[in-house]
Amino acid sequence: MSMSSLSENHTVEAISNPATELPDQTVLTQMRLARVGMREWLAWTTALILFVALTFNLFQSRKTLSELQRLRDEVGYLAPTNPNELAAAWVPSEMPLTYRLRVRVPEPDESAAEIRFGSRNQRSGYRIAYSTLWRRGTSQPEWYSALPIPPGESIVTVRVMADPRDGIWK
Repeated sequence: MSMSSLSENHTVEAISNPATELPDQTVLTQMRLARVGMREWLAWTTALILFVALTFNLFQSRKTLSELQRLRDEVGYLAPTNPNELAAAWVPSEMPLTYRLRVRVPEPDESAAEIRFGSRNQRSGYRIAYSTLWRRGTSQPEWYSALPIPPGESIVTVRVMADPRDGIWK
């Protein structure tokens, strides 16, 4: 036997022997997946669930913030202030010569006059004057009437129109 025939026989035997055959790619992939332990599967599953939850939470918070901004634009927004301070914000109005304000009035002190609000008496130190006329050369307007504002938040609507009693715009 020559050397070349011996190596050919040996090569043929190694390929045909099932014990020495190399596994194909699918078998290798299955073996790698089988080696992943329970901890790794649990860790990856937990990470995936957390990622999905955070993504959902991000979209929900963006939706909520956009709706909050829309509502603030619609009804006015009063930024937090000192509890003893007046606060006011402009609110859009649908009618011409009509102005709306969101007003926050602090709780009155003991020196405030007691005024009737609806069916109950309350203390109020603040009033809104309406039907005013500020004549030229005077230092202050003439007030025809004023309404007390209850403590807390209120929406005040002011309309500029002619007074039906005397025809003067007030």
